[in-house]
Amino acid sequence: MTNEEHTTNTGVRKAQERLHIDNTTKSGFNALDSIGKSDSSHARCFTYVASDGSQKKLPIVYPEVSYVTNFLLNEDLPEIYHSSFAIDNFYFADRIDEFAVVDPGANALFIDVGAYDLCGVEFLDEALVRTGTAWEDVNVFLTHSHDDHDGNLAYCLDRGAKRVFMKELHQFGPNAVQDILTQWGVVRAGESELSFYIERLVNRCERFKGYEDWITFVGDGDAIDVGDYHLEVIETPGHTASHLCLIEREKGILFAGDHVLDTAPGIMSFTADVRQLQRFLANLAYLKSLDLERVFMCHHEPLIGAPTINAFIEKIIASYERPINKMFTMLEDAPLTVNELAQKYYFYLPSWDDQPPILQVRRLAIAFSYLEYLYDMGKAERQVAEDGALLYMLK
Repeated sequence: MTNEEHTTNTGVRKAQERLHIDNTTKSGFNALDSIGKSDSSHARCFTYVASDGSQKKLPIVYPEVSYVTNFLLNEDLPEIYHSSFAIDNFYFADRIDEFAVVDPGANALFIDVGAYDLCGVEFLDEALVRTGTAWEDVNVFLTHSHDDHDGNLAYCLDRGAKRVFMKELHQFGPNAVQDILTQWGVVRAGESELSFYIERLVNRCERFKGYEDWITFVGDGDAIDVGDYHLEVIETPGHTASHLCLIEREKGILFAGDHVLDTAPGIMSFTADVRQLQRFLANLAYLKSLDLERVFMCHHEPLIGAPTINAFIEKIIASYERPINKMFTMLEDAPLTVNELAQKYYFYLPSWDDQPPILQVRRLAIAFSYLEYLYDMGKAERQVAEDGALLYMLK
């Protein structure tokens, strides 16, 4: 057996050992059709012991996902630990990178925490074991609320972590999902199976219920000190409306979350008039003025050196020019809904109705972000139809 084979097999075995799984996955299960949706016919659970000795059990949300540990707790910089995982069958990413800043024996900050069914929990526990740090001295910083970033939050708090720093999330109303489907013009197009997936993406506040006492909301200028690092919060809306980064200005270090991201899904918008794509591109351009020397990202190897970092940012900004222009060419003199324009935009794909619901949601949300950008920049007109659908047309 080669060293590579040994490392891979060990990573898979450790993943299986630390995820205490009940039942097995049913053959023939379509991961794309049910991504992010638990089905009782093949549901599995992750169990662990909380700090009070009680046993906790959480459902496996992504039963088809498997992962391998690329490396565990590399010390990229003094007291900054980096773990990386290769992921299979997770539609939104093929790797997850996690970071911890630890002042050994004193305190630790986990910057995003991954998810037990996407990358396990070993990197969290092992970071504390290696540095002689207790769970009671751990804080968590969330760059944003997506499953691959906050899925292990309950685990961390149940194990004894003392505080969560995050941006306050937008509280969607009880009819939010129906309102989104109406605005997109999906309701007028007929029955839809998209509600579950939109609900999971937009109503993130639900996952924090019961943990409110541990949460501290932060924003621009707030700071967290860990050892020799003074980490300042900067608000970077775009990937989500409440996205945050951490910057160590003196050392030129940025923990970017998914703000610096060169892969799909890019920008998915669910709310009109928040200028999400416009703000995302402006915030990216702002990063170039910060003289950054190292950028840590959650789905990419770190970027080192200002020339490399700025070139990478320029590439991301430029990558939006073509799809935005393409969407502009889809506009007509007659008004069209988001649903109609999304289907025009993705005309080259198989039949729209045959696409898995999660992919339909993603493509509608991306199309919506492009259309809102064109409207924000004065290149498209927008009307509201009598049934509540947003209609876009050439200006």
